[in-house]
Amino acid sequence: MFLAKWRRARGLQRAQLYSLAIGLGIAAAGAVTTNLLVPLVTGHSRYSPLGPYFLLPLVLLVGHAIIRHRLLDLRMVIHRSVAFAAAIVLAWTAVWGLLLLTLPVPTSRVVLPGGAFILLVVTALCLSAPVAPRLARLVDAYLLRGRPDLDRALQEAARGLFRFLTVHGVTAELRRILESTLVPETLMILTETPDVGGVPITLASLPGDGRSLEAVAAMAWAMPGPVPAVRLLGEAPGADDRSREVEEILRLTGVEVWVGLGRAGQRLGVVLLGPRRSGEAYLAPALHFLENLAEVASMAVETAALHAQQLLLQREAERLAHLARLARVYAGLAHEIRTPLTTISNLVSLIAERLDDPDYRDLIVRVVPAEVARIVKLAERLRALAPDTTRPARPIALHTVLADIVSMLAPVAEQQGLKLVLEVAPDVPPVAGDVDQLVPLFQNLVRNAMEATPPGGRISVRAWPDGARARVQVIDEGAGAGLGLGLSICQELAQAHGAQLSLTNRSDAAGAIAELVFPPTIGRPATLAPGA
Repeated sequence: MFLAKWRRARGLQRAQLYSLAIGLGIAAAGAVTTNLLVPLVTGHSRYSPLGPYFLLPLVLLVGHAIIRHRLLDLRMVIHRSVAFAAAIVLAWTAVWGLLLLTLPVPTSRVVLPGGAFILLVVTALCLSAPVAPRLARLVDAYLLRGRPDLDRALQEAARGLFRFLTVHGVTAELRRILESTLVPETLMILTETPDVGGVPITLASLPGDGRSLEAVAAMAWAMPGPVPAVRLLGEAPGADDRSREVEEILRLTGVEVWVGLGRAGQRLGVVLLGPRRSGEAYLAPALHFLENLAEVASMAVETAALHAQQLLLQREAERLAHLARLARVYAGLAHEIRTPLTTISNLVSLIAERLDDPDYRDLIVRVVPAEVARIVKLAERLRALAPDTTRPARPIALHTVLADIVSMLAPVAEQQGLKLVLEVAPDVPPVAGDVDQLVPLFQNLVRNAMEATPPGGRISVRAWPDGARARVQVIDEGAGAGLGLGLSICQELAQAHGAQLSLTNRSDAAGAIAELVFPPTIGRPATLAPGA
């Protein structure tokens, strides 16, 4: 029967049976050895009186199972002073027994008997300032009392709760604080309305299945009354009928304390606490601690919620900025395409009048294909520069990419009477991105600089490290900073790579500086960032 229960037992029942099995095993082994095996081997029963003493470990293990694992469903409430005295006696027994077994005790040199003298020494040590707090913590941990110093626990909770900027982090820390300080048997923390948000963020053991737990959560959230507040269920004075009904239902599910979290009348969370594992009631010090903790936790949850709202507003602002950049891109595209379309439209409108004119036909043959090619070029330019956020981000050596671009555009610059110079520091860090999109980004910046710089001018492409970041500048000697379709799309490409693109006028001479600041490669995501 014992083995059958052992196979079926789980959790707390398995721990209870484990303690019983060890105790019974020691008692049986001791009794069999002293009463059967030793007489069988030696032929005398000199050690038979020792057999009953092997029941002592069984008694101790049964007591341990009652205190720690609720054996026989007994809930013993042991006063701290009694536990402290038991610890002193246990330490004295261990020290006195060790001395009796190892050393001859010089009782003739002391006035008191040796045992009494050692008891006094052990008691003095246990009550001393260095040992007493540690022994008290050890006793409280064994008896599942939690932390006796609630004021210090509240100070640590105030520091710990505000270390997190997410509601999930705050609730997880709140659960840790409650389980280590008050040690409840059951615990439920709600930070979302059950009928709207669905599942609570932090949920500990309460009896029942998932549906019944959701019903308990909805009932706990519907508890009327102001927040933050602490209610010892069944003992709230002046409660109305609705409150008493909710309290009765919660008490039937094993809840003893209801804690409401909130600020300015708005409910932010609910905490349900079951009985304390030590068997102690929630007395005035514990309730006062919960009231102060509810105030602190309410502020922490509100701060985390405000932080989440701030992040949402920040993402919305970035989305609106992205849409504004797209509007500039489309406006620039419309402006760039309008010119060739106007030229083609003007030529087509004169076909009926000047179709027989050879000069007009030559003009159409020469101009229309060129304007159509210009439109196609604008479309291809837009397609090539549009960022693809699905491409993986890989480390890219800037000196290699910039050297290839300068080598490719240097002959074109020479034909225009320009000088293109590359200055790259040897220790410039790599950047995370897609080389197929970084090349058009740099090419477009250099081409814009070439278009803005008059013949005889100089264009410098520079790159150097700025801590873990990389900085790239394209410096021209043109008329100053300008905006166009290419630069608008460059903003999109730069944002996709997490870089900051700025365009400013030079202070030392005529011209503009287009600067890119790339973030550190470490910690960058595996794909490019979306623009919206």
